[in-house]
Amino acid sequence: MHAAAAATGVAVKQDPTWRVHIGTADVTSVRFALPPALDSDPWPLSRVVADVLTMGASRADRPHAVGPGRGVPIIHRQDLRWHGCDLHLEARHIDRLAEVSIELPPWDELTERVEAEDAVWELVDTVAAACDARWGALGDGEALGDAPDPRRHIGVLVPERDGDAFGITRAYAVLPRSGFAVVLR
Repeated sequence: MHAAAAATGVAVKQDPTWRVHIGTADVTSVRFALPPALDSDPWPLSRVVADVLTMGASRADRPHAVGPGRGVPIIHRQDLRWHGCDLHLEARHIDRLAEVSIELPPWDELTERVEAEDAVWELVDTVAAACDARWGALGDGEALGDAPDPRRHIGVLVPERDGDAFGITRAYAVLPRSGFAVVLR
């Protein structure tokens, strides 16, 4: 282990496979728009947590849910640890609007703690697929808005098959499980 890593307990990336710098300040947030949930539907965040735990994450706290006591909760949260990073997962269901978000440390901190950029995209892909997301946005935590807008967010995630409709001519990456094209500003 690198001497600085041993002294601080923070892993130093061994493999310089980070291809992009994303300028997030306080957090790196990925928010996903979901189809509206019915009261009889399973809780989307439960599926997300189960899939992220299979990727080596561990629970950092008990789950939290707020709602009427039946059906899908209004807010459902779970804090995890992943690659030495705090990972905050949250689902919100208000009226017919639903979203799931992932909050990670700022991108600069991720490059220091996570060995390769691909691991971050695999996490994002896993969450998108687990919650059956319609589309997503990458940034510092800005609200999603009504539709993907590459001018409003650092990046958007849209189904690759719909790229033409969003004016996407070249994606930064395509995520295999969800089929999302990642478009960075």
